[in-house]
Amino acid sequence: SDGSVVNRFQNTSLTSEGFTGIRVYNEKISDVFKSTSTEDSFLYMAVTKAGSKEILAEGNFFPSSFSDVKLPTPHISVSHVSMDQRDPFTINFSVTSDAVAPYVYLESGSINGIFSDNGIVMLPHVQYNMTFSSWQQFTQQDFEKNIHIRSVRDTY
Repeated sequence: SDGSVVNRFQNTSLTSEGFTGIRVYNEKISDVFKSTSTEDSFLYMAVTKAGSKEILAEGNFFPSSFSDVKLPTPHISVSHVSMDQRDPFTINFSVTSDAVAPYVYLESGSINGIFSDNGIVMLPHVQYNMTFSSWQQFTQQDFEKNIHIRSVRDTY
């Protein structure tokens, strides 16, 4: 739950005929979690472009119910807040967490609008750059006063 890698699998020879829906990789769950407990671990998967670190797709798998998991209490912070210079109805900002934080939800309080991303699984010490766009005018101070962040950990 501290975000450290306990097991790493890599397969560089995956091939698939486009849009066939065939299995291209298989790993036993007992092999994936052989050096850790499923109550304090999760699987993060990423597909990258050949010869690149560019992530094409990613996903998470939680092998245990969140009621059985010993999640740490994350301290999530907002930083690098600035109004978009081209669009007065958009603000750019970053969020970071000091611990794994599943399903982090951002709420804008009394400012109507949408976030570029929401319901994310935050990894520790990774900066997530986001935007908030509204159909009403607001200031940076309004945004900072109204933003509210919660995660699954806040529900128990």
